[in-house]
Amino acid sequence: MIPNKMITNIEKGGVMIKTFISLLLILFFSNIAEGQWIKNGLVVFDTITNKTYSLPQIAGDASGTGAYICWADIRNFPYENIYAQRIDSSGKIYWQRNGVLLCHASGGRDWPQIISDGDGGFITAWEDYRNPNSTDIYSQKVDINGKLLWGDSAVGLSNKYPGLFVKIASDGDGGAFYTWIYYGAHDYMVLAQKVNKLGKREWGDAGIIVAGPSEKVIYNHDAVISVDGNGGAVITWAESGDIYSQRFDKKGKRLWGEKGVLISTNNDKSQIFVYTIFDGINNTYVTWVNYDGILHLQKITNEGLLLWKSDKIDSMPYTGGGGARRLISDKEGGIFLGVGRSIQHIDSSGKKLWGDHGAYYIDSTAEVTNSQMVNDGDGGVINVSQATIGYPQVVAQKIDKYGKASWGKKGKPLTDNPEMHNFPQIVSDGNGGGIVTWGSKNIGFAVLALRITNDGILTRVSEPNANREGDLQLKNYPNPFNPETTILYTIPKKGLVEIKIYDLQGKEVICLEKTIQEGGEHKTRWDGRTNAAVKASSGMYFYQIVFDNKVLTKKMILIH
Repeated sequence: MIPNKMITNIEKGGVMIKTFISLLLILFFSNIAEGQWIKNGLVVFDTITNKTYSLPQIAGDASGTGAYICWADIRNFPYENIYAQRIDSSGKIYWQRNGVLLCHASGGRDWPQIISDGDGGFITAWEDYRNPNSTDIYSQKVDINGKLLWGDSAVGLSNKYPGLFVKIASDGDGGAFYTWIYYGAHDYMVLAQKVNKLGKREWGDAGIIVAGPSEKVIYNHDAVISVDGNGGAVITWAESGDIYSQRFDKKGKRLWGEKGVLISTNNDKSQIFVYTIFDGINNTYVTWVNYDGILHLQKITNEGLLLWKSDKIDSMPYTGGGGARRLISDKEGGIFLGVGRSIQHIDSSGKKLWGDHGAYYIDSTAEVTNSQMVNDGDGGVINVSQATIGYPQVVAQKIDKYGKASWGKKGKPLTDNPEMHNFPQIVSDGNGGGIVTWGSKNIGFAVLALRITNDGILTRVSEPNANREGDLQLKNYPNPFNPETTILYTIPKKGLVEIKIYDLQGKEVICLEKTIQEGGEHKTRWDGRTNAAVKASSGMYFYQIVFDNKVLTKKMILIH
């Protein structure tokens, strides 16, 4: 409510109302710059009409604390198209509302994949329908400002072989490796391509045939790719009942023979859900599920040697949903392996560290699927999954380094909004937590995002770095204010605290605190007066806390 005195001033002329509006606009855009997560998720893309989107994908940004999110939506009916958005650890959205369009060619495209490009931006690849007679694979590189680096029409991976189910991995030099599956009338092939940072195809205009043509079935999604740590890539695929891997150097030369290395054979019985990851040293982990629902894991050196005699992970059957492709590095040569409702920590020798059954991230009362996880930086993981607990929702769980679930038997829901929430993805926030994105549907569709800290705190509780230093915290309310505001601050231990107010020229207005105080939460008030007890003029001010050689500064607006 505007005070009567202010209304009187406004009625006297237009200067006062212009000043008031200008100050509110300054505060509004200042808050946008600082960023703010909100309850139930920040809206990355939304539409109130009944239009569809493909599940969102996420990759870390150059700082290691923010993220790029991409998705496909059908806002321009009847075609889907690929869009992306950049968001930082404070919840600041950088690009235009509802994202940047990544390809301006005719036709539609969907099912994007995304990776960080090592240059500060990202690379994405998708299935493309500009050719009405085939589904082709295209890719785009985008810089930190949302600029398209590989042209408005993006780069096609092959001038000969269409395909589906593209997977992507960084080449370590600003470009990417790709693999996809070609489905002919009576045969199948696994294809590969490398595109350099300038958008040039390096493994021929058609790409490389990794496997095939063959009448043996190559299952959906079961051609995957990972880096080899030496500038090349390892491609693994399921071919009927067999699992194969092939390593390529950066020039596209086969390093494991013409056919590759046979990882496992199962006499034409299905082996599916293949996934791989480089161990950070000299080896690749390969995991899959066979026809009887048992998870298998093998380790192969860069020389193509299988290290383990047995690849069966006992006591970890693939049951209860949860998603099979959950395999991340523990940063020490081992892995975290997720299957069903459990997650297992396996060291470099193949030893299970979290018991025979792994650590359960959710109890058996919830129907769970579409899980993903990130390393928490302290020997554990943060897992997110789509769980039906009354309604489909996104649930997070932290498994600590001892294999203990930290956030209860059912985990921590990221929303309390009874909509349909699905397909969560997570990337590290660089501080032991994660930035999560997911799809949501109520009267329309939306892509949402939220940050969860290492201790399970959601939304705004973790301030941007500019306003928080360790356990030193600072904020005020109300803002704007008239005639006074309360400043809340937290210090981590006993020590000398200084709190001062400065004007826009950097001149001290008043010193509110300069005393030794106990660690914990405190508050002080500013009544809008200077050190000389004179009323300060209306406008923007900075309030600052100095403690233990750390300085935090924030903005406030005084309105008389």
